[in-house]
Amino acid sequence: MVKWVSKPQEETEMARRGENIHKRKDGRWEGRYIKARTPEGKIQWGYVYGTVYAEVKRVLIQKKAEAGFYNLKRTDLTFEALAEVWLHSLRNSIKESTYAHYSYTLHKYLLPVLSKVPVASLEESFLEQAMQQIIAPIDAAHKPLGNSSARECLSMLRRICKYAAHLRLIRPMELEVALPKAIDKISVPLSPRRSSSGFISMYRRTPRPARLAYY
Repeated sequence: MVKWVSKPQEETEMARRGENIHKRKDGRWEGRYIKARTPEGKIQWGYVYGTVYAEVKRVLIQKKAEAGFYNLKRTDLTFEALAEVWLHSLRNSIKESTYAHYSYTLHKYLLPVLSKVPVASLEESFLEQAMQQIIAPIDAAHKPLGNSSARECLSMLRRICKYAAHLRLIRPMELEVALPKAIDKISVPLSPRRSSSGFISMYRRTPRPARLAYY
């Protein structure tokens, strides 16, 4: 059974999904984000207001990315925080489905291995070893990755490192990782018997030319 909902109801349901957006009594949408923290660690909130839910959501994502950028200057920055800011920076330039796929790949494969690693300690040899752990985890957290999934994880890791280098958090890096071999689809040749029978059946299906008689 399909449940039809009105646009305002749909927006209200979307606002309940942990986006920190709610509708005010004056009819406007209000979004809030962590703008900064005091030296004592207390949160300082930033706010976004608007009459259109989609617009408030768009600006809120941008503000979260900007706030994340400033928080990247912390010396105790972890790979997880860096990766989340990188992902948020893409939100407005890619499709929602692509964003969801990137988020899944990041949280399913990269972060279980790299989440708590300090960004300041990232270097080629460590990241290349980490990629091998991502491809074939020792703890069997997931099945060994094939060529396509491993290539996607490596591409994402390179992009995050490039982003960090752009922000001057790390030096530029070139990662070289041996990926699993791609499995070629092998076409099984027909046996001589099947081949000949196929030829015979095809020959039989070929219509015979009509015989013409001349008088």
